[in-house]
Amino acid sequence: MKISKKRLANKVRKLEVQNYDMRQKIKKMDKALTYLDELTTELNHALPDPEYDAWCEQNSVAVEESLARHAVRLGLVKPKPKQLDQSVFDHKYVTSHFHYAAINANGRSIFFSDKPKYNLELGIWYSTAGSTMPMLKGYDTTNWQNSLIERENIAAELLEIDLELLSVCETCGAELESKHG
Repeated sequence: MKISKKRLANKVRKLEVQNYDMRQKIKKMDKALTYLDELTTELNHALPDPEYDAWCEQNSVAVEESLARHAVRLGLVKPKPKQLDQSVFDHKYVTSHFHYAAINANGRSIFFSDKPKYNLELGIWYSTAGSTMPMLKGYDTTNWQNSLIERENIAAELLEIDLELLSVCETCGAELESKHG
């Protein structure tokens, strides 16, 4: 069966019109679908959802922390200097021998066995007796000359040590008495 060029051209035009009509219908359906998605989103936000709210809050905190870390790492924000407090005495290298801690003008913490003094000109804390140990950096130097802190519960620690020594001495004394009777 032969189809004439004219008839073939008419069929092609019909198909092109149908194709155009289909594309127009698809565009209208896409617009309607976009509208329905936006409406669904608005309704979801209007209705309370405790699980979603908790998830959003948890993620927002994590995102804020991550942004803050990256800002510091990239040099966009200076990190907040650390404050000297009793937690410095919890460091594994800080023995109970050290009773005082202070910050020099350069932001480094120093530990002392005896109460130190400071030299305002040099910007340092020093001790003429006992031992010292330089330690951590990055502390707030705003008021370094008033940064001296004393370890809390020293009396309790010393009492505990004295009681241990006393029990050792009593045990040793009892052993000596039994041997030399």
